[in-house]
Amino acid sequence: MPSFEEHQRLSPVLIGLIYFILLGILAASLISTPPKTEQETMVIVYGMAPAFIIITFIFATMRQMTRVSGEGVHIKSVYFINRVIPFSDIESAEQVTYRPLRDYGGWGFRVSGKGKAYNMRGDRGVKLTLKDGGRVLVGSQREQELAQAICAGLSR
Repeated sequence: MPSFEEHQRLSPVLIGLIYFILLGILAASLISTPPKTEQETMVIVYGMAPAFIIITFIFATMRQMTRVSGEGVHIKSVYFINRVIPFSDIESAEQVTYRPLRDYGGWGFRVSGKGKAYNMRGDRGVKLTLKDGGRVLVGSQREQELAQAICAGLSR
């Protein structure tokens, strides 16, 4: 029986970049429409603080769990995704290097012309070609082990 399990989180660099962009948006809004009083400035800053904290918390706690068992490939990701791809639905599995931004529009759960992607960090993973013609990319920092576990499940 094939066995593989991996837990991934978003890259701290990516979280920092998101936070930096949010701070830039706040600064740009303050510059474009300057508050008239110090009190207005404080209302804006303290009003935005909870949003920054919530957004930071969400991105900092996002995780992806990938597991290969006797049933197939299990993917739990981004709080609400819980998908099982049975081996009977998989035509092939291929270890790949991809470009997250260009190929899928970033990290997390993505849908593009190249198929669906479940990825949290990096640019490596396993591309599954499904028997119905669909394509699924599963991002992994241990893509060789993941590909081997899936191929072992396919050959049973």
